[in-house]
Amino acid sequence: MVSVPEGEYWSGAYDESVTVQLMRKYLVDIDDGKASSSIVKLKRKKAWEPLQLLLGVAPRQATISPFLIDRDEVTNAQYKQFLAAPDLQQYRHPEAPKDKDHRPMSWSSQRMARLSDDNCPVTGVDWFDAYAFARWAGKRLPTPEEWEAAARGKQGWIYPWGNQYDRAQFVPPKAHGMKNGPLPFDFFQPSSPFGAAALGGNVAEWTAKTAGKEAEVRGASFPEAADIIAVTFFRRTYDRDTRGFNLGLRCAADIGASVKNLCPMVKVEGGAYAQGGEKSPLLDLLRRFTRGQVTNAINLITPPPRRERVKSFHIMRCEVSNAEYAKFLEHIRKTDDHSLCHADEPKGKNHTPKCWDDAKFNAPEQPVIGVDFYDAYAYARWAGMRLPTAQEWEKAARGADGRLYPWGQTFDASKCTSGLDKSDRPQPVDSKPGGKSPYGALNMTGNVCEWVDTPDPKREKYRLTVGADWQAECRIYGLTYFRRGARPDLRTEDLGFRCVRD
Repeated sequence: MVSVPEGEYWSGAYDESVTVQLMRKYLVDIDDGKASSSIVKLKRKKAWEPLQLLLGVAPRQATISPFLIDRDEVTNAQYKQFLAAPDLQQYRHPEAPKDKDHRPMSWSSQRMARLSDDNCPVTGVDWFDAYAFARWAGKRLPTPEEWEAAARGKQGWIYPWGNQYDRAQFVPPKAHGMKNGPLPFDFFQPSSPFGAAALGGNVAEWTAKTAGKEAEVRGASFPEAADIIAVTFFRRTYDRDTRGFNLGLRCAADIGASVKNLCPMVKVEGGAYAQGGEKSPLLDLLRRFTRGQVTNAINLITPPPRRERVKSFHIMRCEVSNAEYAKFLEHIRKTDDHSLCHADEPKGKNHTPKCWDDAKFNAPEQPVIGVDFYDAYAYARWAGMRLPTAQEWEKAARGADGRLYPWGQTFDASKCTSGLDKSDRPQPVDSKPGGKSPYGALNMTGNVCEWVDTPDPKREKYRLTVGADWQAECRIYGLTYFRRGARPDLRTEDLGFRCVRD
């Protein structure tokens, strides 16, 4: 056995990236009433789609040449000057419809007359309208990389004003006594690193990037969940002919370009800029393995980081082996002693493991498998020990420093027996010494899952299991805080246990 001292440890997913915080805010894991699964509930309708888009943006760097960008979004007053110019067809994009009418759709709205106010940003314009306006002004649409560089600066801010969401930077129109629609441009003070305003909200903005019939859009708009969509690296696409009440634009220009003096422009310095999402071990896992499945993601992020304290205890260095379990089984067969059994154990239960006679699984040095919670509980009592709680097991696996795997923060397939090994059986209980936990316990990730004596908080009468097994993707299921519920009478070829002593 190995000794685990009394003290605190980090439990749950210790990851405070803004992306993970937003996922915890909007997603809740709940029981669906069925015996084998749980479902995910959205705290806000349609929250998962923008979270998927946010999560899918991998971090990278881009080198940007210096450029100019409009301080404010293009207003209706400025757009009216464009419409009054002769021969607008000379500014049209080659793929724009012939004889295209550039008049904004929003100006004809009876429900929101304010959409045509001179000081409000122009909306209801499609990508072809935005392209033509920019050419008329002697400018161009910004690339997504330029837009992001202007919004986050060389500091790599998560929002255009810093690294935490600030509701004061994006105030819905109703907070100003207005029913709907964007706010006048002068409501927003310059807050981004280079002095641009409203990059985090008011209207979404077209960029120069197109792919097929779609174009990329940046920035949040008045009807949306700004704390997600105002993130500087949030990106989405719309059909180029989309004319939404929340879609507008701002322009960019190369240094030295001859532009119409419509509104102030600010200079963005050239250089290397962070682009895309945040970096963290947990986010890397989410991007790589969730594949858009909400349940996988919620299982990884719902345990919030917290400090827990456990008393000192001893835990078995290895999982209980077949050789050790055989001694217990011999005692039961000779004595028919049921004083060791759990109070809820079914009457007449046989403690012989499911795989006991299978030569692939019954080598003396292999972990015992095919045992249910009642088998593990009875063995532990016979041995003068008990099953660990989920909290005790987690501390023994991850130590006091909150590591994701028993050996550290980065997954290493060579330190555990997992599905990557393509083995057809679990390995000896003392295998993989390089993957030992901070206190010296072996195979706490991989080889077999393990029963713990903690009820599943989501499902009545279920028990928790911890660790990953020889068939599993240990990169996810082997996380030290990952827990799953199981029926207490479940017997599988990947489920075993180890014991503790006070």
